[in-house]
Amino acid sequence: GTHHVCHCRHPHSNTRMPRPVAASASYPACHSLPQHLALSGDLVRAHNNGGVLIATFTNRLAADFALNWARQLHTLGLRSLIGISERLVGWGEGAGGDAGGGEEAFKLAGAGLFCADGPSMKINGQAGRWAEVAPLLRSGLDVLLSDSDIAWFHNPIPYFRAVKQAHPHVDFLLSTDRAFNGYSAQQLAVQPEGRPSASRGKRSGSHGRRLGGRRLGEGSRVVTAAVPRGGNSSRAGLDGGRGGDRGGEAWGWAQAGEAAGRRRRLVESVGEWLPESCSSAAPSRECDVRLWTGAEQTDTPAPSPSRPQSPRPRTAARRLSAAAADRDGTARGGAARAEASKASSRSRLAKGGGAAAKGGERLAEQRIQKDAKRTRARSNEDVEIERMSQWNEQAGNSSGGEASGRALALELEPAFESSISYNIGTLYMYSHAAAPLTDMLAAWVKSVQTGPRLAPWDQDPINKRVLAAGLRRHPRDKRLALTFNGRLAMGVLPMLQFTTSFTYFIHRERRESVGSFAYALHAIFGHGKDKLRKTFIFREAGVWHDPPAYYDPSRTFLTYSTALPSRTQLLAEGGFEIIQLQLAEFARAVRLAAALNRTLLLPRLRCGNAAMAYPCYAWYHRAMAYFGWAVSQRVNMPRVCPLYYWMAERALVDLAGKFPAVQVRESGFFRNPRFAPAGGGPALATTSLRLCAEGQGCTPADGAADGRGKDGGAEGKPVSHPGKTGFGRLAAVLARARDTPVLHVRGVGALELSDAPSSVPPLSAIEPLGRGHWCNPCPITRKAAGVQVGTGPRRQLEQFCRAEARGAIGTSPHRTCCAPDERGCRRCGEGEKAPLNPKALAWPVSDWLRGWASLQYPAEFEAVKETWQCSHPYCTGRDRKAFP
Repeated sequence: GTHHVCHCRHPHSNTRMPRPVAASASYPACHSLPQHLALSGDLVRAHNNGGVLIATFTNRLAADFALNWARQLHTLGLRSLIGISERLVGWGEGAGGDAGGGEEAFKLAGAGLFCADGPSMKINGQAGRWAEVAPLLRSGLDVLLSDSDIAWFHNPIPYFRAVKQAHPHVDFLLSTDRAFNGYSAQQLAVQPEGRPSASRGKRSGSHGRRLGGRRLGEGSRVVTAAVPRGGNSSRAGLDGGRGGDRGGEAWGWAQAGEAAGRRRRLVESVGEWLPESCSSAAPSRECDVRLWTGAEQTDTPAPSPSRPQSPRPRTAARRLSAAAADRDGTARGGAARAEASKASSRSRLAKGGGAAAKGGERLAEQRIQKDAKRTRARSNEDVEIERMSQWNEQAGNSSGGEASGRALALELEPAFESSISYNIGTLYMYSHAAAPLTDMLAAWVKSVQTGPRLAPWDQDPINKRVLAAGLRRHPRDKRLALTFNGRLAMGVLPMLQFTTSFTYFIHRERRESVGSFAYALHAIFGHGKDKLRKTFIFREAGVWHDPPAYYDPSRTFLTYSTALPSRTQLLAEGGFEIIQLQLAEFARAVRLAAALNRTLLLPRLRCGNAAMAYPCYAWYHRAMAYFGWAVSQRVNMPRVCPLYYWMAERALVDLAGKFPAVQVRESGFFRNPRFAPAGGGPALATTSLRLCAEGQGCTPADGAADGRGKDGGAEGKPVSHPGKTGFGRLAAVLARARDTPVLHVRGVGALELSDAPSSVPPLSAIEPLGRGHWCNPCPITRKAAGVQVGTGPRRQLEQFCRAEARGAIGTSPHRTCCAPDERGCRRCGEGEKAPLNPKALAWPVSDWLRGWASLQYPAEFEAVKETWQCSHPYCTGRDRKAFP
């Protein structure tokens, strides 16, 4: 058909004026649905987003996800099209928010419905949709096709246009299911307009400082560690109180750049961040557990650029053999020394005046740069441990934001290297290639046909039969790949920005460290195929649009702080007990919230590598001995586990069905813009309750709780009460705070509640919620090693982690060697296996390997460390069927 000319604002701008729709485009009629639902030029024009159509497909079974998809786009000012295979009249009445359900709810969400009711859609909507896509390309517009189980955080259209400028040969974009560490972290050569502000505070002018090659925002910490974003960790706690992240994406922890992150990991054993007060003069173990034990802390302003830093060299912290003893030291990053060197150079120039006078300002800058270069050379480890893959070795040099204060858009993934499985859930098609794209879609339609049925998983045949055909690197652009027998140039979207549940939650720290942000979250099949888990994933990210009753402002809530009193040795040794104790606290918090008729904010479960456990289904944290100790694709455990890692969602729903008093909300619920606290104030009034364990000298409170405090007792004396108590006594103490919006509890693990109402579930009914399937990452066998199998076997595997890590980096002479014969696995002989060079390891390996090596041996293993060998069959290789 004929096309009107696209009037662009500027030939090099990635923000365009609306592009008119092809004037003579023809669209198919409906098969069985009313013809007024047929795709038309008017419908396309009404939902044209400046030259881009955004579309998905649905039926009644998936309509709730399609409506959420449309609503989230609508919050971004974007209109959408939804192809339906059946009428949605009467669907979801009463469950669709103010609009109710039915087709009207979609219209209010800015979505236009059109019929997509061909015979293939009737058989299988997932695979059958591809026969309905081609008509969208006739519009003469670009088309963004998106699965409905995707939620969009930011408008992606400027990014797609910037990609076209940076990679002019590209014809279409999609994603990848490749799960590893080396995702693209370089910035896109052409940065799109409309990017969000950098999530780490101001980054412009004199308000930011550099650390490790990245500009730090005002308020970022450059000392040994940081506290959670949003405020006082001692009051809001680690687990879903009022403190925490208040901007950017749904939840997270403050990070002051990669250099600060590496320094932090050397002084912590369980992934906790130390407060600024933990200086080199403070006892190291006390500081390690400040946030765990509930020790009182105060917020400290960010240090000024002139604040003196510890003179201790960075290289000292690298000696892992002394890591445990050196935790109390403050290791300075290379960039911090570079800044000190610059300041020293400027001071010398100011005093002598000679250099500036002789060579002027240019000579002075050259001298400063020379000093800085010499300093960086002395700590090149900052670069070496950042290496992720041959494609992303330069990622560690990317700026963490720009002078404009805008977050960075990232470069495409290398398309050819991402061919393990291309994810077709996000598909962006450029209008200039409409003809070959139409032919490719026809090939997709043919590939999913398996006789009278369609492939249950359409992505597999599309990858194998179409995208792999003639797949090769693009001769002019190494980031692109030629596919469909060379007719189309394909790009793969950056996975740190166009995320799955895996790259959104588990790689969050990496994304923030390079100053980037997420455009979208795809709750893919592999991270939970049922609707309930997908809903939980979206709720935790703050992008699920529940009905108004879910955000009822008259609710009262219970939050609590994780505390592991008197468990200093536990944190130094690591182990799965770190997880178990948190789950035990969670179970008691569920009982307390139900007893007091309060809604519980779910905790943020502290994970990290020191727990030496991972969810068994999350294979990307894979067992190390089988894959090799230096495998760079093993993904570190995140410091905070997302809910879908540990929460049994179906068990929670079943429990609430039996005990209606059990009500929960996601940990970031207070930050959800759809939740408006009663009274409209910026903070919820809070009463702080401290439950004391036996022997702590705590006496029953006098019932003085009045709810005047805010943010966990910042403006009021906390109430103290013995943890071993009857419900009647506790209720009397809290009587005056019954209507206080938030009750924040510390020491919930000490709760032993007797005389509880019948509405309160027993602990035995709550335990399945967090039981899950946890595995140890150190077995040699292929079989996953469950860590909830008893204390003895579990501790053997945990010790194997510590011992093998020490041997792998040469701080212990002992390592395990295996052979596929009768010898199985045994202690290596002298010189049989050389230790690894930590400096040559990719950054994720360096992280977990050093962390395990720095953990202390428990007493029973310390006494026999020279002779100890793991006796568990997962260490010995005696099970030949499970041996590699």
